[in-house]
Amino acid sequence: MYPEMQQFYKIKSEYEDEIARLEERRKQLQEEKAEASRRYNKTLSKVVYEGDSDSAVELAERKKASAEIAEELNRVKEEADHLRAAMDERLKSMIASLKEGRDREFGAAEKQMQLKKEDLQRYRAEYLMLIQQLYDIRRFAQDVDTEFKRTVKPFTHEFEYESSPLPDVNLHNPFAEDDAAGIIETEVQQVYKTGKLPGWVSEYTKE
Repeated sequence: MYPEMQQFYKIKSEYEDEIARLEERRKQLQEEKAEASRRYNKTLSKVVYEGDSDSAVELAERKKASAEIAEELNRVKEEADHLRAAMDERLKSMIASLKEGRDREFGAAEKQMQLKKEDLQRYRAEYLMLIQQLYDIRRFAQDVDTEFKRTVKPFTHEFEYESSPLPDVNLHNPFAEDDAAGIIETEVQQVYKTGKLPGWVSEYTKE
């Protein structure tokens, strides 16, 4: 995650934490309001149905407490709404910076890709030169074998139809008895599209 995006999420998280705190306070106040309403109604019943004059004073206190809780509840709700609006405005103002950071990182990635492409071209050349060396080794062995057979032919036909002593090198066939030593396109696409290396590569990455 690039710096501008980190800053974006940091600020977003700070706002969300504060909003969550206010929401928790709002829930608490709603519970207190419900309890205050229950107590107010209970006291009101005593005043109305039982004619309890002492409860009249308590009723006024209950009403005042309920009003204070409702006022606090409205304040908390307004503060949470204000924070949400402020968060949206602040985060929206950061979009240009986010895009600038994205473009910068994208440009850096593009440069890195170009360097890796150049590396691939170099490794491709080295790969082909290794295959050329295989050819040279095979050609040398064939020349040695041919010279041997030509030399001994006047004396014996024992080696005239003898097959080449060097085995072939499997470059591309993944289903052959011997593992392929060359580049297999399916493996290339697997790594390029998923980032997952074939299991056998681990033998060359061990420290």
